[in-house]
Amino acid sequence: MAQIPPDSLPLRPTPTRFFDLLHTRLALEPDFARQALSGLADLSLVPYFYPQSVLQLAAKRMEIQQVELLRGAEKVPLSFQHEGQKLHIVLDKSYTRQDTLRLSIAYIARPEADWPQAHLPSHEKGLFFINPEGKIPDIPTQLWTQGQSESASCWFPTLDVPNERATQEIYLTVEKNLLLSLMGSWSISAKTPMAPAPITGSWTSPMPLTWPPLW
Repeated sequence: MAQIPPDSLPLRPTPTRFFDLLHTRLALEPDFARQALSGLADLSLVPYFYPQSVLQLAAKRMEIQQVELLRGAEKVPLSFQHEGQKLHIVLDKSYTRQDTLRLSIAYIARPEADWPQAHLPSHEKGLFFINPEGKIPDIPTQLWTQGQSESASCWFPTLDVPNERATQEIYLTVEKNLLLSLMGSWSISAKTPMAPAPITGSWTSPMPLTWPPLW
């Protein structure tokens, strides 16, 4: 049996953890004509051990529009810098392990756009529009995503490491002629009773999970 020499593979240690992601809520709406995904990500986190005043998230192939701190009904804009694959957020204060931090991030993911500063291989997109204009016969118009191993951050900002687990909610709004599918089941509610109005499907996971694919 062939064996791989131990020195032939790069060492990939578990990244140092500064925050623990508790819950993610995503409100998503795809634009097939523009091959873009508009999203609002609400994240709940706590510092993993030491107090933290800065948060770094993975955010690839996307435009960050706004970052807000959710403090009850109040929304406080936060300073941020998006460079390449990382989103750096300056918090309003230093948070300890006794504090729960809630953030809201508005963004647009564009998997087909040219992102030279991200230094990502062209095949690592995490978000795929298939036949978006419906011009190819016998191939349905589709949108599907990939989460493993660190591709979830191509369709929403997150702590994108394989050993990070959190409870999750997804709300996806699409046209009525599209089918929603994900591991588990969707709850469908129409925006209006009139076809062909968009519909919104919701999916929740009460158990902490890594991210499953959505299509």
